[in-house]
Amino acid sequence: MVDSPELELHRTRDQLRSTIEQYETSLEALKASNEELQAINEKLRSSTEELETSKDELQSVNEELITLNHELRDKVDELSHANSDLQNLMASTDIGFVFLDRQLNIKKFTPKVRDLINVIPSDIGRPLAHLTHKLDSDELPELARQVLADLHTIEREVRSREGRRYLVRLLPYRSVEDRIEGVVVTFVEVSDLREALEARQRSDEARQAVEELLRIALRDAPMVLLSLDEHGDTTSGYVLGKELSDDVTKMLQMFAPGHADRFREVTREVMRSRTGQRVELDLAIDHAHRTYEFHVEPISNGGVIAAGFDITPSKHAASTLRDTDRRKDEFLATLSHELRNPLTPLKVALDVAKIATDPKQLTRSLGIMERQIAQLIQLVDELLDLSRITQGKITLDREPLEPAVLVEAALEATRPLIQQHGHQLRVKLPDLPCRIIGDYSRLTQVLTNLISNAAKYTPDGGHIDLELDTDTERNRLVISIRDNGVGIAPEMLPTIFDIFVQCRDELGRSQGGLGIGLNLVRRLVDLHGGRVTATSSGASRGSEFVVELPIGPRA
Repeated sequence: MVDSPELELHRTRDQLRSTIEQYETSLEALKASNEELQAINEKLRSSTEELETSKDELQSVNEELITLNHELRDKVDELSHANSDLQNLMASTDIGFVFLDRQLNIKKFTPKVRDLINVIPSDIGRPLAHLTHKLDSDELPELARQVLADLHTIEREVRSREGRRYLVRLLPYRSVEDRIEGVVVTFVEVSDLREALEARQRSDEARQAVEELLRIALRDAPMVLLSLDEHGDTTSGYVLGKELSDDVTKMLQMFAPGHADRFREVTREVMRSRTGQRVELDLAIDHAHRTYEFHVEPISNGGVIAAGFDITPSKHAASTLRDTDRRKDEFLATLSHELRNPLTPLKVALDVAKIATDPKQLTRSLGIMERQIAQLIQLVDELLDLSRITQGKITLDREPLEPAVLVEAALEATRPLIQQHGHQLRVKLPDLPCRIIGDYSRLTQVLTNLISNAAKYTPDGGHIDLELDTDTERNRLVISIRDNGVGIAPEMLPTIFDIFVQCRDELGRSQGGLGIGLNLVRRLVDLHGGRVTATSSGASRGSEFVVELPIGPRA
């Protein structure tokens, strides 16, 4: 029994020892755990401090994000407004835009493009080449590819099928990062602009043509232009194509005496009344006196402009017309006398023939009547010939003619007149034989008329030379009828071949005739391809008429 407690005690002691050892072990473990916990606590404390710091940083970042969010919201609003503005701009502009990507697919377009390309919103993303259009050219996709390849802007002017004109510009689409992301195509209608430019070009061309015509007209026209200011001083001038740039004030010195004062009076009156006037004034230009009709008109600066037109030719024409009318009256009066002269002896001879019983007296009366009738017939024939030639109804019976034959025929007709006045006649035929092609009766009529005039206008006992010669260089037969008669006044020479013109002697007396003979001569010679001229040294110095006719081929 005693052993049992000791054993129990030993057992208890062993247990206690074991327990103490376990305690010590646990205590060591607790110490190690405590140390670990302390280390962890330090780490937790450090982490807590780091978290506090991160919290502060996160709060700062959050505040920055809030600020950035506000800024982004503002930017989004700005972009939204900009996009709305862009959309409204694209919808309202008359310029058509098409935005293409790098594959030339439709990205965006404006409504104006629908006038040229058949595109709808659902076509976004479709290739441009797949869309139909209303242009007269199919080169748009190819031009877009060229822009992507070269990165150069291309401009073309195209037409729509309705005839409208458009300026097409293709340029690279550059992003903000300066990357090429496609092509922008713009269509600007330039129909009105082109029409305006063409109209302006036509207007400019017309203006230039008018200015050129005006320059030519001012250079060649016989006119004078003067511009005067409100004080009546000449500011510019233009005389017969020459501008008076040196001293225009000397222009008034070109007026004939007294006419400069008249010009000043008219210009002052126009300035006062502001009503245009016309006045005829004489000017001395290049030592020649000419008559000008001045149109003086007021201008906006208070001065006047005067345009003078040379009316000298019309004045001369009017004078010539008056002379022609006077000669016509003289012709009619002469015709009356020429018709009456043969009629009077014709009537007397007829009355004598009615009562004549003597055969010789009857024969003499018949001879008088025959001569007077022949004179009347010749008079009427000349009038008819002139009428036929004037109307182009005369015909020539052309044949080869010997000049000597024509001379003989003309002398046969005029010999009685030459002998009546006692003239000496000298005839010289050409040294070389020749022939002319013409109408025998008409050429005989020409020579007869010229020889008769020489006989009538040469005092009794005068000299008449008839010479024929050949001009081999010009292939012409030259016939000269020269006399020492009354001659031709210098002022008559230019009109001697005009109709109704009659030469008169020194007392102003006509030698008879109607004044149509020489005109008839000239017309007949012209019809034969020749020409006739008249020369004279003056009154009482004789005259010479020369007829030139083409020589025909040799037989």
